[in-house]
Amino acid sequence: MLKDEVPAPSAQTRTVNTNDHPSPAGPSCRFDHVGMMVPDIDKGVDWYVDHLGFTIQDRWSNPDVQMEWAHLKLGDFTLELVTRPGLDVPDQGRSGYHHLAITVSDCATTVAALVARGVTVMTQPSYFDRHDMDWSFIQDFLGNVIEIISYRNPEIEASTQRA
Repeated sequence: MLKDEVPAPSAQTRTVNTNDHPSPAGPSCRFDHVGMMVPDIDKGVDWYVDHLGFTIQDRWSNPDVQMEWAHLKLGDFTLELVTRPGLDVPDQGRSGYHHLAITVSDCATTVAALVARGVTVMTQPSYFDRHDMDWSFIQDFLGNVIEIISYRNPEIEASTQRA
């Protein structure tokens, strides 16, 4: 645990047997993508491609509803950017989306490379012993938070699930 961190009471007192609470979506359920509304889809695509190395998988629009979409890939992760009329820069940290997390081979090296590309670092790389990982928070072009993670023990990475 980090200094001054207190475990949530439910984490100490509640154990869930997954056999008693199976996923309603079935055992092969997995996240497909994360969708994020952006006021300028071109800026969004450019930022994620130029700074994090995403590739454009698909991009389309629907003139009838004045909306545009872009599917961006990084490894097996898909980020869907969406824009529509009337979007402003979000009120950061108030509700909804908090962050997305990307696993890399070396957190500190990755963050250093991102700094060289002009990325804003919110939290410098540090060690989180609870999950035996190094982590850092960065910001995208809108101030959205992205967590950069590298696990020190691959067995922990394979057995640990995150929200």
